[in-house]
Amino acid sequence: MTKTNKPMRLIDPSELEICNDPLPATRSAPEGKYTPIFSKLKYGQALKCPPGAAPKIATALKKWLEVNKKPGTVRSALRYAEDGAGRVWLLEPEKKLKVA
Repeated sequence: MTKTNKPMRLIDPSELEICNDPLPATRSAPEGKYTPIFSKLKYGQALKCPPGAAPKIATALKKWLEVNKKPGTVRSALRYAEDGAGRVWLLEPEKKLKVA
C-alpha cells in the first residue's frame, strides 16, 4: 500500500502581514446539531427518538450539559414500553443529603 501525499504548498512571505489582534479569551466552539432542542428541554421532560438512538442522544445531552455548565442528570431507554420508540430524559440534579 502506498500513501498518497498531497503536494506541498509553499508559503509566500509577501502574503504575511503583522497585526495587533488580541488573543481570543475562549476557544471557538460551533453549535451542535442538537443544541436547539436541548436548550428547550426542561427538567422532567423526555426526547422521543427512533428505537436504538437513545444512547447516542443521551451521550450528546450529557456533553451539552457539561459544556454549557448546566446541572442535570440524563437517563435513557432504548425502547419505551408505550410505543417502542427510544426516550432520553433530563432530570434535576440529584440532591446530596448532609450527614449529621
